[in-house]
Amino acid sequence: LMDEAHRYHADASKKAINELRPILGLEMTATPTDEKGKAFKNIVYEYNLAQALEDGKYVKIPTVASRKNFTKGNRSDEELDILKNAEVRLAELEVIKSKSGSLAVKIAKQLNIERIAVGEKFSLAIIKNLKELGMKNMTFKVDVTFPENEDDILSCANEQGADSVRFLISPNLGEPLKPLAKIASGGEMSRFMLGLKNITAELEGIDTLVFDEIDTGISGVIAKVVAQKLSDVSHSRQVLAVTHLPQLAAMADVHYLISKYERDGGTITELELLNEEGSIKEVMRLAGSDPSSVSGRENAIELKNWANTYKNA
Repeated sequence: LMDEAHRYHADASKKAINELRPILGLEMTATPTDEKGKAFKNIVYEYNLAQALEDGKYVKIPTVASRKNFTKGNRSDEELDILKNAEVRLAELEVIKSKSGSLAVKIAKQLNIERIAVGEKFSLAIIKNLKELGMKNMTFKVDVTFPENEDDILSCANEQGADSVRFLISPNLGEPLKPLAKIASGGEMSRFMLGLKNITAELEGIDTLVFDEIDTGISGVIAKVVAQKLSDVSHSRQVLAVTHLPQLAAMADVHYLISKYERDGGTITELELLNEEGSIKEVMRLAGSDPSSVSGRENAIELKNWANTYKNA
C-alpha cells in the first residue's frame, strides 16, 4: 500500500516532467522515485523555472530540433500553451502530493500499530527460548518508536514504514534494558541468535548458519537443550557449530575434528571428517574420558543414541 501511494505520486510527476523537459531543455536532478519526496522537489524546481520563462525573468532558447511532424509555428504554440498552464499543473501536483502523503501517513500509522503488537508477541517468544537456553534472568524487548507529527512521518518513511526498531536486552537481574549489540557477550549473542533463528528460520533466505562459542557458560541439561535447538534449526538450514561440549557434538549429523599443530616454524590447522567410530572417540575425549575407558565409551554411545532418538522423533 505504501508503494501504491508513492507510485501514484511518481507516475503523475513523471508525466508532467516529460511534457516540460523537451521544451525547456532542462535536465532533471533526480529520477521520480518513492524516496522521501525527491522527485516532487525536482518538479517544483522545474515548474518554477517554467514560470520564470513565462514572466520573462529567465530566457533559455531550446537547441533540440523541432519534433517530428511539427512546424516551427506549431512547436512555438505548443511551448507557449504548456508554459501558460504550468501554474495549473503545479497546483494539480500539489493536490496529488497532499493525497499521496495523507495515504502514506495513514498506512504508516496502521503498520506501526501492527508492528507494536507483533513485537510484543515476538519478545515473549524470545524470552521463552532464552530461558530454555539457560538465560533465566535475561529480559528482552522490541522497542518501536514512531514520529510524532505528519511531516516527520513523511520525512523518514520508506517501503517498510516510518518506525525505528531496536532490540533491547538485559542479561542480568536488575539491570536496565540496553541495545543488544552493545552489551551481549559472544556466548550470549550466540544463544540469542539461536533462540531468534528457532522463531524466524522459515522466514529468512539464509541457507547456512554458523554458531561459535554458543556453549560458553553452559553444561549438563542446558547443553542438551542447546543441542536440541540447533537440531531444530537444521531442519530448514545448514548449521555449523563450533563446540567443546560432548552433548552438542553428539547431535551432529556430520562431525569434523579441527586440530592445530606446529610444523616448520608455522602453525597448521587441519579439518578431518570423522566416521562413526571417530565421532564416538571424539565425544569421549570432549567428556574427559580415557580412550580405553569402557564406561566412557558407553557414555558417548548413550549420548549419540539420545541425539539420534531426538532427531528421528
